Amino acid sequence: MLFRSLTGWDFSSLYNTDLVDLNTRRGLTIWDVHNSNFANNVGNGLASGIHSGGTCINNTITGNNFSGNGSGLSTDTYVNDSNWTVTNNNFSNSSSWAMAYQGAPAEISGNDFTGSAHGLLLNSASNFTLNAKTNIWDLADAATALNIGNSNTLTIDSLIVFGGGGTAVQTTNSHNITINALATCYKDA
Repeated sequence: MLFRSLTGWDFSSLYNTDLVDLNTRRGLTIWDVHNSNFANNVGNGLASGIHSGGTCINNTITGNNFSGNGSGLSTDTYVNDSNWTVTNNNFSNSSSWAMAYQGAPAEISGNDFTGSAHGLLLNSASNFTLNAKTNIWDLADAATALNIGNSNTLTIDSLIVFGGGGTAVQTTNSHNITINALATCYKDA
């Protein structure tokens, strides 16, 4: 499916809050969507600002305000999203992962994970370099900033993490992971 562009929507306002509990709803769910742009949208107090199912390829998620959700961006567990550009989004104050991505992204930069329970869950990624210093990692207490799972050949550059307790980087079933210039303040490395 091809959307091309979805810009300037306020997903939260589409629900009648007298009838629907927002934290059980998603702002936007995309399924098998390719080559599309999702920019400058708003979705607050939802289960997820944007959720991906199926296999979505070459999409751009930029300039959105998806703060105060369960997750700002989430994907189904076994999808294989690839080549997404996720930049300059507000995923702050998420009660779960600010961003949970399955697959190999093109770019993840300029996103705000401030106050979220956890930062970035990156699963099934390969041949990717994350310039981590461009994202804001001031997380809630006991949070995990970056969780890398089932991934191969990743480079994480300049990860600077703030927040009390928790873990800066956790890896599971992953190989050839290089972390350059990790700095933590009140986090376990």
